[in-house]
Amino acid sequence: MSTGSTAVGSDAGRIWRAARMPLAIAFVVVMLGVVTALVRGGEDADALDPQSPAPNGTRALAQILAVEGVRSELLYGFDDALAASTGATVIVSAPSIAGAERIADLAASAQRIVLIAPSDEVLTAVDAGVVTAGYDRVDAREPACENADAGVAQRAVTGGYLFEPDEPERRVDVCYEGSLVVVDGDTVILGMGDPLMNRNLGEHGNAALAMRLLGSTESLVWYLPSTSDAALSDGDQSLFALIPDGWKFGAVQLGIAAVFLAVWRARRLGPVVIEPLPVVVHAAETTEGRARLYRRTSDRAHAADALRSAARARIARALAVPGAAPEGNGDALVDAAAKNARIGSGAVRAALFGAAPQSDGELVQLAEDLDDLEKRITKRHQEGNTT
Repeated sequence: MSTGSTAVGSDAGRIWRAARMPLAIAFVVVMLGVVTALVRGGEDADALDPQSPAPNGTRALAQILAVEGVRSELLYGFDDALAASTGATVIVSAPSIAGAERIADLAASAQRIVLIAPSDEVLTAVDAGVVTAGYDRVDAREPACENADAGVAQRAVTGGYLFEPDEPERRVDVCYEGSLVVVDGDTVILGMGDPLMNRNLGEHGNAALAMRLLGSTESLVWYLPSTSDAALSDGDQSLFALIPDGWKFGAVQLGIAAVFLAVWRARRLGPVVIEPLPVVVHAAETTEGRARLYRRTSDRAHAADALRSAARARIARALAVPGAAPEGNGDALVDAAAKNARIGSGAVRAALFGAAPQSDGELVQLAEDLDDLEKRITKRHQEGNTT
């Protein structure tokens, strides 16, 4: 009974020792992903916010426009933005969240609309006449177009999504390698909002470009679509579209980390070894391999069973105890061994069928006890044969 409890406890301990390192790594990866997602989520919250002094906010631009007489209004609700859009310039930070049809309504009401990284669905809804042509890193670029606003600004920090016309006859100004598109003078498409942000406003011609794009009317509406906007919760937005970008980025990082973890654990198995058949594996190699495996996993129970099983087999043969499997004839084997070695049957039973050792010292002691028992039996057996 006590032997069964010890075996269960030993298995649980072995499983815990084998699983604790992967669990620790998984915990660290999850925590890094959560922290990264929270940090990225905070950055996204400030993106293009005219009240934010953060690097990706647009407070500096809003203040400059105010000095020039442009009245700015920050709105998070679509209905409010639509009501304030008449005759104004409307900039939409995330058109995809608002939805293509709503952006089309804003474009029809506003005098000028500025869209940041719109999707092809939104481009079609506002009849922009361009499609997404790729993505490139944010960097300083020359305008290389005839648009008056870009001509004044000259070199500016642009990039992100790139666009190209889908209708050759359409009047479309494609500037900065496609990262700025002006359609019919009243629809402005930016691949990314970097030229407007606080961190870039003082570089190159960013300030001039931002003021020309957003300051052409007396009223400017900053529309930052929010997932809490009741006007957007009519069921036509997928759950994935409502997840903040920071959480998506964190999920991608977790996936990459999980792949690296799986590859790392797989490499622990080592490369595949091809050997010609038949393969001869010596008993000593098998024994040493099992011993190293037991030691690595601290599996003293299996190591003790291996020692006892081998000792019982040898003692059974030496004493000619009936039965090829001594495990099934324990009492006869213990009695014969105790009588032959002149040791108490309790000590012999403890050595051959006792509980699993709980430490390396107990395992070493068990090996010594078994060795001493075998030597006694062998010596007595030889003395009996000579007499």
